[in-house]
Amino acid sequence: MYDRYYKQKDAYYFVLIGLIIISSICSISIQVVEISQNVRNMLNYLPWIITIVYMVIYLNYTNIVHFKMMLLLLLPLGLVLLGRVMGVSYDDSLTRALILVSIVFGIGILLGEYLEQKHFDIILKGIVVATLLVGLYTYFVLLGGAGLYESQVGIYNKNALGLIFAVPVVIMLFNNNVFYKLKFIFIPFLVMLVILCASRTSMVCCLVAIIARIFIGNRNWKEKSFYTLVISGVIIFLFTNEAFYDRVITEIFFKGHEEVTEEDYYVVTSGRSEVIKWFPTYFKQNWFIGGGGYAFENFYLDTLCKMGIVGAIPIFMFIFSPIYYYFKDRKDKNTFETRNMLLALCLLMCINGLGEEMTPLGPGVKCFVLWLSFGYFIGMRNKNKELALYSQEDDESQGVETSEVVDETVSDNTGI
Repeated sequence: MYDRYYKQKDAYYFVLIGLIIISSICSISIQVVEISQNVRNMLNYLPWIITIVYMVIYLNYTNIVHFKMMLLLLLPLGLVLLGRVMGVSYDDSLTRALILVSIVFGIGILLGEYLEQKHFDIILKGIVVATLLVGLYTYFVLLGGAGLYESQVGIYNKNALGLIFAVPVVIMLFNNNVFYKLKFIFIPFLVMLVILCASRTSMVCCLVAIIARIFIGNRNWKEKSFYTLVISGVIIFLFTNEAFYDRVITEIFFKGHEEVTEEDYYVVTSGRSEVIKWFPTYFKQNWFIGGGGYAFENFYLDTLCKMGIVGAIPIFMFIFSPIYYYFKDRKDKNTFETRNMLLALCLLMCINGLGEEMTPLGPGVKCFVLWLSFGYFIGMRNKNKELALYSQEDDESQGVETSEVVDETVSDNTGI
């Protein structure tokens, strides 16, 4: 009977991990192929919906209290429904992103409560492998095996791809259980792809992630000093390399301008300087519940204009929650590695959001790794709290039983 139970449990975990990896592959691969929007939406939604339905049915989970953080996502979704009554048409892309993040975050919470870290590491490995396969396709098919200093034109969705290739870099840097030895081959390849995609924010994010790996949670000053010298040397070498400087700094970051004047700001920032210029005007018009239909290439300004302070505040609270929990649980050594990875992923997405309309929520679920990992952390945190509570109750009950036995012994000895 017990053997059958454990076999069924193992089969459930096998299917579950498989479903999550398939969902991840769909989320990543749709960024490199041009398909209809209907097919794209189906591949975005369907695998994750199937996964959470499978989990809920199998687990028969009813403890809604553990999902209280999802209220921060449900509040702006409620505002969208209210907006339909009030005549405010909110952008569908933001609504879809909130729904998808809610699903992925919910899956993560359930994973944290029922899976061990070794199982989640398998999922992270699957995500890394899926990204590497997409990277190989991008390099050999879309880029034609181009050299690092060759100009790239016409690559589809380059900013989304740049972020997708940067995420596994963070995973391997901060989780030693994910390709500990092979990461020294995988990370340079992924960083090269980020450069070839010519995504400026993703390139900055990669540099921030590598620097963060040295200083976040590392108390070995000799190791910090060594890696700081190595990275400083590499940066100095690259920036003094004329070919690298011309390709990365002049062509990519400054859009071919050797000297940037005030007149060049619009081109260099890809029009984002105008967003900052016009934001106060648009925000004043609908500062409370937003105007719904704006499209600024800056997540924070875009969300404020679309949702107003009523919708934007809970969204901002949610996306910065990983940073909050990093410091709140700083004394918990059991979650040290997970919190470090979460902090780095959150910084990665939040920096990317400075130049993207939907990051760190979307579009689609290109940011799913952050919310899956954050959900796993919250679920694991809930589980550890419950175990600690049960342990305390057991200790107290044992203490009561022990005191009763002592009292009875004393009474027998004294004859009372």
